[in-house]
Amino acid sequence: MDSSRVLQVTGNSEAADGLRLISLDVGSTISSNFKVPGQYVKAKLPAMEKPGFFAIASPPRSESTFDFLIKRTDGSSWFCDASVGDSVEVSMPQGPGYKYAEKFGSSITDVVLLATGSGIAPLKAVVESKELKGKNVKLYYGCRTPASMGFKDDIAKWEKECGVTVVPCISQGDVPAGMRSGYVQKVMMEDGIASPKSTGVLFCGVNDMVKEAKELLEAAGVDKDMMLGNF
Repeated sequence: MDSSRVLQVTGNSEAADGLRLISLDVGSTISSNFKVPGQYVKAKLPAMEKPGFFAIASPPRSESTFDFLIKRTDGSSWFCDASVGDSVEVSMPQGPGYKYAEKFGSSITDVVLLATGSGIAPLKAVVESKELKGKNVKLYYGCRTPASMGFKDDIAKWEKECGVTVVPCISQGDVPAGMRSGYVQKVMMEDGIASPKSTGVLFCGVNDMVKEAKELLEAAGVDKDMMLGNF
């Protein structure tokens, strides 16, 4: 991989059912090139031929450690099984990230964040960057069960320190107090979009959620140009 570095795994812990929280010491060169929440890196073991793409969960301009929330799949099992001290080949941060800095001007007063599963990772970077402070930000975060919700213990911090209202959504089984039942796009529409022409939206999650949410939001009057993914 062009401009890649061989880095060390500094942490690997269970984040939730089926999810691992992986930390890498990336150093100042790579961390200084991470400028926009929603960017990702390509990563692989040095002996592997093809890398995977992994969204950075840490906010830009933080310390030189990148966190990743990794769902175990055939293509990511090597990362999930990495041990502290293992070497990983990592590219510079890539992709445009979420272009809200150029898209969401003063006319956008409300921002909706929609995440499912491990898709919370780049939106965590958005929230913790605090770059949307001053706007009314609401995060709908969906998982199958409470046990499969990564960063669950960070929700109170996001609300207190980052000024974000968080709506955890559970799609299967019992729903604890403080959480909502259903898919994120349906819960969002239950709450309604108070000011569609003043609303911007950031997505990350399964394709079906993104597709349906865009259709619902556009029907509600939200400008499709104000609906942003991180790719």
